[in-house]
Amino acid sequence: MTVTDSRPHPKRFEIADFPQPALIPLNTPVVLMHGFGTLGPLMPEGLLHEAAMFLRSQGIRAIAPTVTPFASLAYRADQWKSRLRVFFSEGNDSVHLIAHSMAGLEARLIAQDPQLAPYIKSVTTIATPHHGSCLAKTIIEQPKFLKQWMDAVGRWVGDLVSPHGASHFSAAIEDLTPDAVQARFLDESTTVPFFSYSASVGPSPTTLHPCLALPHSVIQRHEGPNDGIVSERSARYGTHLGRISMDHAAHVGLHTPIHRGLKMTSVWTSIMRSLVCYEETGHMEPIEQSSSK
Repeated sequence: MTVTDSRPHPKRFEIADFPQPALIPLNTPVVLMHGFGTLGPLMPEGLLHEAAMFLRSQGIRAIAPTVTPFASLAYRADQWKSRLRVFFSEGNDSVHLIAHSMAGLEARLIAQDPQLAPYIKSVTTIATPHHGSCLAKTIIEQPKFLKQWMDAVGRWVGDLVSPHGASHFSAAIEDLTPDAVQARFLDESTTVPFFSYSASVGPSPTTLHPCLALPHSVIQRHEGPNDGIVSERSARYGTHLGRISMDHAAHVGLHTPIHRGLKMTSVWTSIMRSLVCYEETGHMEPIEQSSSK
């Protein structure tokens, strides 16, 4: 007699019928707007190029134009407007803007333009200093020779990566002080819906890039929890949808070898799904954070 084991055997390996993640059914294209600065040869296509390519792999029509990395808010806003006019001239009739850091302030300027505002379905900002930056104020208060050196380096790097723009490091920093931001948006008026995400991490080297350790401590002392560049408090604007547990560098995909925790791809996916919900119901869902890549 043959004896067989009737107990069910655990499945050691199984191929899913549909292993690829479902595409995100967002109807409106997305324009990603990068903030202050550049990483030059590390990211030659721009700070948010990889993010745009990831979103395309999820079925999102995403583009990430570039503008001068070091310039005033007004100058960069005009460049963004030019990029958007090209975008609309190619047959696109509406857009969701997603702006990182300084670009969120420029998105606010764009949203006040009566010619462009009707085409903007929403603006989502990530770690934008909506109420100014104490870090910018600290830089402005440094000795004149140090500011001149930073301005010279900023101009050289900016002109190197963006030769068709007029880089002005000091003008950018001056525009980001709390007093300057408050004065610029004193009479702000727009019908475009705004959503915001703040960000913060602790000082651990597994979550905070070493380059951000000093500014993190400065902002922590003056404004509280922050991501190394922008405080949670300053990043809140419009409808605040949550806090991202990542430093400012990680937002653009810059990690150290010992980085642990949240990856930005999961944040982008969550934001896109929230925009789908917004298109269907008129409401944005809070962010869902995951440590998966």
